[in-house]
Amino acid sequence: MMNAPRGLTLPETLLVLLLAAILTAIAVPPLQRFLVRESLTAYANEFLAAFNLARLEAIRRRTSTTLCRSADYHSCDTENRGWEIGWILYEDRNADGTRQTATEPLIRAWGPLAARYTLRSNISNFTHRIRFNPLGVVANNGVGGLLILCYDNERVGARAIVIRPLRPRLALDTNGNGIPESESGDIERCS
Repeated sequence: MMNAPRGLTLPETLLVLLLAAILTAIAVPPLQRFLVRESLTAYANEFLAAFNLARLEAIRRRTSTTLCRSADYHSCDTENRGWEIGWILYEDRNADGTRQTATEPLIRAWGPLAARYTLRSNISNFTHRIRFNPLGVVANNGVGGLLILCYDNERVGARAIVIRPLRPRLALDTNGNGIPESESGDIERCS
């Protein structure tokens, strides 16, 4: 009595590998788009949480607080870089928007965004910092603006945070083209 052969032949194995490669090639791009979309949402929510924490801490501490870009987790960045380098929240006792490390305590620090993600302001008023007065109101001249979060500088799929004196919100995409809108229409750029 002969034993029946077990396992797969070489052509069968190659066919299985070919099918697996084809299925992987089909599945990877949608998976990557999903991961980028979810990361954009997570980063936008993280910044909204930082904004709300800054506002609440200003009210709770009865003093100004400031959110500013920071690459070193201690001082505000003054170079021409975006918010994607990270940011800090500190008690801004003299309301000047510059942290004096000896007298103005750090409340919280956030690390940088992953490579290829950008978070930039559409107006110079929020390029470096967002300051809150003791009432929790944005004290950057009372002007609103946007912080625009993009992946690979693509407007489609981007997120935009609308900064207002009291409460921020995510910008909407009312026309369904995948680009968030400001009051004047679709955001114009990511950088």
